[in-house]
Amino acid sequence: MSIYRSPEGQREVAAWCVGRLDAWDVPHEREVLNTSLGSTHVVRAGSGEPVVLLPGTNFATATWLELVGQVARTHSVLAVDLPGQPGLSAAGRPGHSQPAYGDWLHEVVDALGATGGTVLAHSFGGAIALAGASRGARVGALVLVAPAGLVRLRVTPGVLARTLPWLVRPREDSARGLLRCMLAPGGNPPATLVTWMALVGRHVRTSLAPPPLSEAALREVRVPVAIVSGEADVFLPPEALRRGAARLPGATFRGIAGAGHLLPHERAEALLETVTAVERGRR
Repeated sequence: MSIYRSPEGQREVAAWCVGRLDAWDVPHEREVLNTSLGSTHVVRAGSGEPVVLLPGTNFATATWLELVGQVARTHSVLAVDLPGQPGLSAAGRPGHSQPAYGDWLHEVVDALGATGGTVLAHSFGGAIALAGASRGARVGALVLVAPAGLVRLRVTPGVLARTLPWLVRPREDSARGLLRCMLAPGGNPPATLVTWMALVGRHVRTSLAPPPLSEAALREVRVPVAIVSGEADVFLPPEALRRGAARLPGATFRGIAGAGHLLPHERAEALLETVTAVERGRR
């Protein structure tokens, strides 16, 4: 079943993404891969060592162009829209089937010529990166930003109080309230993200957080893993992710002060620093 409530809604979401990419001032190319999960839209920018970017639930390449552009200054960035999430990839949702997404990532890495590169993944994208590495995706390292897949998402009364209005009446005010919950206290979401989240609320059937991967799956992750967490993350708190990191022998953990769940928007430079440090450690 399509994630979109109507064909018109799908076209509106796609038009927003294309408009953002058309207006982006960073030279780039776009391509569509045929994969086991359907069409997969990819944006290429920059040059150097490959970094594959995987966004989180309800986000797409067009929503984090600032991070894409920053990483593209020093790397060859391959920014992917996830099938089954709003954006420019296939609209069919395979559920939170980690094996399906893991095999999909294996296909994508090979098709893009990114073998041995780093995967920089946020939230749900982190669970996909772990699943891919556990199923033989030929990546060199994982940088997981507030990753799902290690521990369960925490849903507090405060989170519910911001989420339910967005689900029931997805307007810009409720979208802004939900995004503020994702940021560190006092954070103000960019207008582009507010518009996007209101659009997603109106037109997309949102997905639930994935469960943690099994111990057996995590034992198959045999590449360096760096986990980065905002110290003010209310969805995946740093203390929980520190415990989750222990499920991956050798994984490193870094907490970022003054940041919440939306680290790619709050502290993009810290993520690039982590990618660079992981690459140095592999040499």
